[in-house]
Amino acid sequence: MKTRLLDGKFMSVMSDGSLDSAVMEEEIVYVRSASEGKVQVDFVGVKSVSKPDAANIAEAVCGMLDSEVSTDCKKKLVAITTDGASVMTGVNNGVVTKLRGDRCYVLGIHCMAHKLELSFSDGIRKNVMVRKVEDLLSGLYTLYHKSGINRASLKDHFRELHLKPLMPTRMGGTRWLPHFFNALDHFLRGYVGFVHHLEEKSQNTTNSNAVLRAKAKGFLNIAKDGGVLRFCCLLHDTIYQLSSFSKSLQRSVSTLAEAQSCLSSTQAAIQKYKSRPGPKLRSVLDTDTYEGVLLKPSDAGQHNKAKNELIGSLCQCITARFSGVNGGVLHAMRLTSFQCWPEADTSFDFGDEEINKLTSHFRHLLLSAGVGVDLIPGQWTILKAELYTAGFSQGTFEKTWPTVNRMLRHRCPDVLCLFDALLTIPASTADCERGFSVMKQVKSDWRSRPKSPNDLRPVALTSLVMKAMEKIIKEHIVRATEPLMDPLQFAYRARRGADDAKIFILDSIHKHLELPDSSARLLFVDFSSAFNTLQPHILATKLSSQFHLDDQLTLWILDFLTNRTQKVWINNCLSGLCALPLLYILYTDDCRSTHPNCHLVKYADDTVLLSLLSGSSQHHRPALQEFVEWCDSSKLELNVSKTKDMVVTFCRRPRDLAASVTTIIHGNPVEVVEEYKYLGTTFDNLLKFSANTEEILRKCHQRLYLLRKLNSFGVSSSVMMTFYCAFLESIMTFSITC
Repeated sequence: MKTRLLDGKFMSVMSDGSLDSAVMEEEIVYVRSASEGKVQVDFVGVKSVSKPDAANIAEAVCGMLDSEVSTDCKKKLVAITTDGASVMTGVNNGVVTKLRGDRCYVLGIHCMAHKLELSFSDGIRKNVMVRKVEDLLSGLYTLYHKSGINRASLKDHFRELHLKPLMPTRMGGTRWLPHFFNALDHFLRGYVGFVHHLEEKSQNTTNSNAVLRAKAKGFLNIAKDGGVLRFCCLLHDTIYQLSSFSKSLQRSVSTLAEAQSCLSSTQAAIQKYKSRPGPKLRSVLDTDTYEGVLLKPSDAGQHNKAKNELIGSLCQCITARFSGVNGGVLHAMRLTSFQCWPEADTSFDFGDEEINKLTSHFRHLLLSAGVGVDLIPGQWTILKAELYTAGFSQGTFEKTWPTVNRMLRHRCPDVLCLFDALLTIPASTADCERGFSVMKQVKSDWRSRPKSPNDLRPVALTSLVMKAMEKIIKEHIVRATEPLMDPLQFAYRARRGADDAKIFILDSIHKHLELPDSSARLLFVDFSSAFNTLQPHILATKLSSQFHLDDQLTLWILDFLTNRTQKVWINNCLSGLCALPLLYILYTDDCRSTHPNCHLVKYADDTVLLSLLSGSSQHHRPALQEFVEWCDSSKLELNVSKTKDMVVTFCRRPRDLAASVTTIIHGNPVEVVEEYKYLGTTFDNLLKFSANTEEILRKCHQRLYLLRKLNSFGVSSSVMMTFYCAFLESIMTFSITC
């Protein structure tokens, strides 16, 4: 690609943005080029943008072009195609303006497929009948999409009628026209099944609740309304024409000339529906039934009024949105479409005015590419004469620009270079949208393929008998070691838990901060695969010397952990043992601080080094050094990137003094944070817990929405109370102790 673009004379850029799963703006860039009449579209790159403003987006696009194509590629720019967002098309500070620079001939093209979508949205906005149809289609989608029971029942009705099951589809999305058309098409083709199912639901008083019956009855009344159904058919015919136009715009090789030609024909087809109904409307216009279902009578005059209003509004909005295409340089580009060429007897001065206009506009671009601009008008006359002489109008050869280049490149090189420049101009940014779609598929494919054993979930292969034996041994170990355990280890112990660990930390900090010129420093430690890095020989030594465990039991544990014939190893780490958490807290029991006012608070592998500082006291550093040395001797690996440091104080001076001392572990600085989530509670450096409260409030709002939805479905109060206790009360009362 890079070599081809460097050798080529012209290129155009397509750019579009999208939000990824991390809510980061991603900008994607494609380049369109043409050589000897053959159009080529190439992917350049995708780049994250820290802030989606014009300056950052333009910088990202320029950076991708400079790195993937060349630093001089912007001199070959013919056009820049984007969506219609103001950040892209702004006259003074838009992305197109920044990329154009002082090259005033570079065209800014608003994606024509996007223009068509906006025209459709504008045209139907104030139409009352369209609103009624939208409410019907979206209501049916919600009724069946949200309920598996309703969906299954609808499928059964289709099977009983010997019809292919068709489910209602969603109307919204990135493309309004195709989604609206699909929703209409499914409704009209599955009309019989929908009506029969709604009739059953509206009349069934035994197995359906009152809310469902009311909804089914309301949808049934609208669906059997003859005026609504005829308007649905009119919309189907109209949107079909617009969707066909949209699909032609989304082709990679579509040109502005083809778009202009399709625009005129589409408008003519829609205008014709005023006097002559389309195929779908024709099937229901002179009858009071549809697919065997009797329709409610409707007012023909009202239907004609709604029809004329819809078609008139759509045509008016399309004309307004595409007004710039039918004049100036863009209109002159119709020469690139052979459909616009006249018969031979009227071709004498065809295109002369357009050639002069195009040559004048792109003069600087053509001269920089080494094109003989003054020779173009003469070569245009030769080109026309040669093509018509060769039987162009009789169709004796293929009417494509590659064919014309093979025939006349040696005689008309300059005018064909001009047409190459025009062919590079894309009519839409559909390639960018397809690029984002492919990117999402690739991401999903990558995530579904494990690259290392760590991507797999370990599965314990220990037999049930051995697991039972482990639990028996575990209970014996607990009874023997409980009196000797570290009092600051709060995990896997009777009458202790996560709340006790948090209360100890908060109580110690609050008591200490009552002293003048005081502060507290918390180091939230993160271990790499803590449970899986136990060293059996070190553990056996600690069990024997520190806890005075029976020698036979110690040897049994050592034998159980080593030379296993049935085991799961992940990166040389043993996984899947019932007694592993208990063995871990025994393994780390001697990890205790010997320095005054320094505490190592442990909840399994969630460890906090709490240092209570006064004035310029620096005893946090020796305590930290002691802890790091213990980890190294015990073969526990510290994850410095996930380890966080926090300074808690109510006075600015101690906070600044403590924060100025950077915590270093193995030569790497530890990040100082203002908030940290520890054992489910978010601590902050002022102990206000506002972030924790906001997080609880956010979760409660999400679950309240689910509770309201259950209420709208008519769920019983007992089920709603169970849901409330499980999903709402549990969040609000988390970490509340009495």
